Amino acid sequence: MLLIYIHIIKQECRKVDWGVTPVLSEEFNSVDVMFYHAMQKAKQVFGLSKGDNVILTGGQTNGKTGNTNTIRLETIS
Repeated sequence: MLLIYIHIIKQECRKVDWGVTPVLSEEFNSVDVMFYHAMQKAKQVFGLSKGDNVILTGGQTNGKTGNTNTIRLETIS
């Protein structure tokens, strides 16, 4: 599992709590831009190839927690 974080403290906590691969990133101005960058990073980190499926979750990019309201299934092309 890959989690994209904008705050380094949360990044380290999730690594310990969930056993995920955390990645520190910049802030994004939209969910679509965030998902695009998440897909690029997932391909790089996990070596994904054409036909692999990725589940993305996210929400409003206003810096507040509790805004997750989107689940998207993408296929690597």
